Amino acid sequence: MLTGNLLRYDVGEKEITPRYLTRRHGHFYLKLTNDLLSTYRAHIGKTRKELAASLEKYGSGWAGHKIVRGLTKIIDGFADYQADQKINYTEERIRLFEFAENFRPIVRQPDVLHKNSRDVVLEQFFGKQTALSSLSLYGDLAENHKLAGMKHEPLAEEIIRRYNLALAQGILYRCSCMHVRLWDSYKTVFHHLKLAGLMHAIEKHKDHFFIHIDGPTSLFRRTQKYGVHLARFLPGLMLAKRWTMQADIDTPSGRRFFHLDDASGLVSYYKNDSLFDSSVEEAFYRDFEKQKSEWAIRRETEILDLGDTVFIPDFTFYHRNGCQAMLEIVGFWTPEYLQRKIEKIQRANRRDLIVAVNEKLNCSKEDFPGVVIFYRMRVKAEMVLAELDKLIA
Repeated sequence: MLTGNLLRYDVGEKEITPRYLTRRHGHFYLKLTNDLLSTYRAHIGKTRKELAASLEKYGSGWAGHKIVRGLTKIIDGFADYQADQKINYTEERIRLFEFAENFRPIVRQPDVLHKNSRDVVLEQFFGKQTALSSLSLYGDLAENHKLAGMKHEPLAEEIIRRYNLALAQGILYRCSCMHVRLWDSYKTVFHHLKLAGLMHAIEKHKDHFFIHIDGPTSLFRRTQKYGVHLARFLPGLMLAKRWTMQADIDTPSGRRFFHLDDASGLVSYYKNDSLFDSSVEEAFYRDFEKQKSEWAIRRETEILDLGDTVFIPDFTFYHRNGCQAMLEIVGFWTPEYLQRKIEKIQRANRRDLIVAVNEKLNCSKEDFPGVVIFYRMRVKAEMVLAELDKLIA
């Protein structure tokens, strides 16, 4: 994605619109992107600092310099940088500093009283190849990492599509709330909604779902991290075939609306292969898979209809005898979101639903119907399995 200083957009009286790279000047932008890709290829084996110096030549003095920097940011996401030498740079620096103690005081320009210059010490330490000192000592710094190649060789068209999508994502950094209407691919979009860790409420309408999502500027403490998570949700939403989105964006000129839908021309690069919303869920899943039991575990396979909304438990368990049960892991959220979560669980009122609650939350066992397990760092598979067996006893 793009950083805030690379975003390009127009703020109207009511709406905010990204300045996409369009087909009108497509030939120019394709050539520019191919030139940037060629520059990357020409610098394989060279340092990030050397590459940056060459890229700085593009667009300097041109009003579209921000476009060059934005395209470069996208391309850089495909680049594979590595340290030049497989050595422990920290130990190497300590060794030099300990060696230099014998020459103190060390100066840059020697004189009658101070004969030990920096260059003299480096030459004694490295020998005559003092030019290697910077890379040998500071090869672990990002600017000295060398470009090993591209993780995957992108085409110019793909870079431009990613850039346009990144412009739309960047608008959401200053979102106060988002409203989504969804006509298909419910499980896929709901999964990416939870994967992004967003506070939301879902309403079921006759032929579609309505999703209200709290934005970063609506929180009691504005967090850049949450804004990035909201931006990451957008490509997941775009996996649906039919959808609309309206976001309220806070700008220096006041609140503006940002509209997108399935006909906006943006292309998602997400695939339907992600699985877990958090490290707690992943650790539990891995742990449960190791248990010897007659229960099989699946991720988010059930959508519970609560009338005006839905509830999607994190895991569903299937027993060999045909019985099934569900598990919902309740982590750390704002008090308002936690209350909505509790209300959903109470409304579901399922005897076959187990709830695992982070003990740091301001709630008790009495707040939840059915089986409740409290956890500190991880949800123990043994405890869940014991409760599952009780359900079929």
